[in-house]
Amino acid sequence: MPVIFRNSVLFLLIITGFSACGQTRKATAAATLLEVTSQRTLPGRSEADPFTDYELFVVWKSARPPLSFFWKDGEAWMPCQVKRFTRAGVPSDRRPELRDISLQQIRRGDSLMLVPLRGGKYPVPSVAAAGKGSTLYFQISKSGWMYLPASHITRKPDIIMP
Repeated sequence: MPVIFRNSVLFLLIITGFSACGQTRKATAAATLLEVTSQRTLPGRSEADPFTDYELFVVWKSARPPLSFFWKDGEAWMPCQVKRFTRAGVPSDRRPELRDISLQQIRRGDSLMLVPLRGGKYPVPSVAAAGKGSTLYFQISKSGWMYLPASHITRKPDIIMP
């Protein structure tokens, strides 16, 4: 009888552990999503489809760097290129520069610009889509997936190609 009880407890622990792995949580302590902008490009040829580019501005608040960033807009999952605003080597009367960085270089307090990459064959994260609409997903070491929903997207003027 004790073996059956032990096996049933072990089974319950395994089942609840698997269900907890795929869950996401809203990340308010790890990062702050300041602004999201979008800009649509209308190609000059009728057979080409229009496309939309996004820029996400984030302040990183966690002591640990992220493992990955994904932007989800509609049904499309896009990995993000990361850039950091920096004043190193820039005169004080000029604006900060944007420099490409790796995810391991991100530190607490960094101001980041994330650029979702369109096209290509990228592995889609195995995450339950918790956010509705346009949402930034990311993962930190020793934690599950977290998300920041975009409450408002600022639309830049369309680019019309000749």
